[in-house]
Amino acid sequence: MIRAGGFISGIVFSQAKDGLVYVRTDVGGAYRSEDDGAHWIPLTDQFGPKDSTYTGIESIAPDPSDANKVYLAAGMYTAEWGGPSAIFRSSDKGKTFEKTPMPFKMGGNEDGRGAGERLAVDPNLGSVLFFGSRLAGLWKSADSGVTWHHVDSFPAPAKLSGPGEKTGITFVVFDGSQGIKDSATKTIYVGVAQTGIGLYRSQDGGATWELVPGAPKDLFPNHAVLDPGNTLYLSYDDNIGPNGIQDGAIWKFTVKDAKWKNITPVTPGVGEQPHKFGYGGLAMDAEHPDTLMVTTIDRWYPADEIFRTTNGGRKWTAIRSNAVYAAPNAPWVYWHKDSTGGTGWMNGIAIDPFHPDTAMYTTGEGIWGSTDITRADSGKPTHWNFPDEGLEETVPTELVSPPQGAHLLSVVGDIGGFRHEDVETSPIGGFFTNPQLNTGTSIDFAALNPMIVVRVGYGDAKTARGGYSLDNGVSWKPFASEPPTSHNGAGRVAISADGKIVVWSPDKGVPFWTANWGRTWSPCNGLNDKMRVVSDRVNPGKFYSFHDETGQLLESWDGAQVFKERTAPVASKGDHNVIAPTPGIEGDLWISAGEKLYHSTDSGRTFASLDGMQKVNNIGFGMSAPGKPTPAIYLSGSVLDTEGVFRSEDAGRSWVRIDDIDHQFGWKNSVIGDPRIYGRVYLATGGRGIVYGDPQP
Repeated sequence: MIRAGGFISGIVFSQAKDGLVYVRTDVGGAYRSEDDGAHWIPLTDQFGPKDSTYTGIESIAPDPSDANKVYLAAGMYTAEWGGPSAIFRSSDKGKTFEKTPMPFKMGGNEDGRGAGERLAVDPNLGSVLFFGSRLAGLWKSADSGVTWHHVDSFPAPAKLSGPGEKTGITFVVFDGSQGIKDSATKTIYVGVAQTGIGLYRSQDGGATWELVPGAPKDLFPNHAVLDPGNTLYLSYDDNIGPNGIQDGAIWKFTVKDAKWKNITPVTPGVGEQPHKFGYGGLAMDAEHPDTLMVTTIDRWYPADEIFRTTNGGRKWTAIRSNAVYAAPNAPWVYWHKDSTGGTGWMNGIAIDPFHPDTAMYTTGEGIWGSTDITRADSGKPTHWNFPDEGLEETVPTELVSPPQGAHLLSVVGDIGGFRHEDVETSPIGGFFTNPQLNTGTSIDFAALNPMIVVRVGYGDAKTARGGYSLDNGVSWKPFASEPPTSHNGAGRVAISADGKIVVWSPDKGVPFWTANWGRTWSPCNGLNDKMRVVSDRVNPGKFYSFHDETGQLLESWDGAQVFKERTAPVASKGDHNVIAPTPGIEGDLWISAGEKLYHSTDSGRTFASLDGMQKVNNIGFGMSAPGKPTPAIYLSGSVLDTEGVFRSEDAGRSWVRIDDIDHQFGWKNSVIGDPRIYGRVYLATGGRGIVYGDPQP
């Protein structure tokens, strides 16, 4: 458990049931809470590697009139290589879903992912939904999301220009007061990410549309909330975010007289606000529509702020600068300081429609929540906690499980990595420091001396972007320097079985080795750019590498100084190859190449191909089964036409699937077993954090 650790791109309270709230993430799927955020339940763990695009949630829409119904717009990237997209519908709060594939791509992990909800359910007639796409205009369903058609009458161009060109529509908002129950709502507002054409309105249920006159010309809308039949409030920016915003504002549009008013709390770049920033999240108190909360976005110094008004924007109070933050269950959010301020990509914000004292806002590290926000109205400090139990949406890039010390060590996207002494709690020591890396990319330990650990990643170039630990990851020292081929640091790292030789294959660089913690580096002769090196887990002098282009295994017997091709090349090649030496057995190697899995027991002189494999993404090892002479093998991929995570107890002769169709956890970056607990497996997912499993009786 890390707790949260990724970008929560949106948060929506149910208007139909007290305590019910949903969040969406950019790569980690969607979640539901039925106790006002105290605990979270993942809704998208059923997606495996081939469907991992659906863990990028573009928008989420609970039915405001039916607490059981919720809809997801899912798809991670709009690029040509991006996967498919779909709209999922559920009638049991997301326990199960049905899918409608969509004929365009979505961008749940692209710029603009924190914009307002593009997917909306008609509050008067729940069978009607509208969805605003990024690149294909406005779409409508009249049968509860089963089928969709393009709204040809919507006048904004499907493909925009300017900073929001790949963002398209930013929100859809129904005015439920302008309709009759069981009949389609007449008035609908749609925001578009382009200056000059930013806000449209339909007053006949979407049959025709008009550009709302008088809207700000130099900015475009990001979020909107509506006091039904009265006032529309909007946050405006000059860019879509979450980065690159230089200007923003809050505006109100009075429906009856069609008048606009600028109610911005503080104007970016003016007076005491010399720094550029924008405004993102926007929330309204359902019981008191003149009470609003807004978040700044992209304001790094001074830090992002939350503003609150109780009179429709005539006067605003800054909340965060007078707030008390505490996250005892997630020590890493303190960033090794005495206190935490709950900022960083602040974006969505929501006020509980049943409890006006309660609000939550989203950041790039998780959710912050308060149950006493009305204290701010009398100048008192508010109190904020980190209600993220069950939310795990980091992207761990690699895991190791040493036979001594902590059971698990990780390297993680955005927050470096952790030493997990207890997998049920967030690491008490927070993330790794010295060096403190933005993203850890590789980690290894000395097989014969597990107290020695090395790691590398991306980070500040002022210090080496890699380091070593002599106490199993408790404390660290940076390498004295980086290999001369290093441009970005990162890449892969390996350490000899005795801990005396480190090989660093930097990102976009030729591998180098060091025997003095980076004071000097020497090239690994015989290897080319981007080739990964791994160490034999018994013989300190042996290292292996695999050539993706030729399908050839290379081996070093002299501590990684010189690599030579083996006499029998592997018979296949591919662009996602894995080479894994077996713990405790010298020269025992497993290699995935293309769609094959190969096993060598003689340091690569000969290989046997295993039958039944269609694809191997990851290989790892764990404690031997009782009475078995070799370590258990764990694999993610496809075996006998079934995709999943598998275990073999007999050196690959037979395999048992250990996940199931409801728990696949998207893409896996690393799969390993625990050498001290039989059957325990750890998964480094592409957005669901670290998942571990134990055998069930």
